[in-house]
Amino acid sequence: APQDLKRLFKVQFVRFENAVDMAPGHGLGLWLVNQLVRLQGGEMSVESELGKGSTFAFTVPVAKQGNGHQPPS
Repeated sequence: APQDLKRLFKVQFVRFENAVDMAPGHGLGLWLVNQLVRLQGGEMSVESELGKGSTFAFTVPVAKQGNGHQPPS
């Protein structure tokens, strides 16, 4: 649901009684990626459509090379 999307980037701890109860979750992964992107001055976003999937994107600023050197090709 749209109201749940913001929650995806927060730390979530899930308690499992046993290995059978374990299911894929969000845990630390998205939170960690979001923190790394933010530390570089960037932002993360997510778009999701029920039954179709989700798209995660991020932007980070990139400095121009001002010393005249070209990056290796």
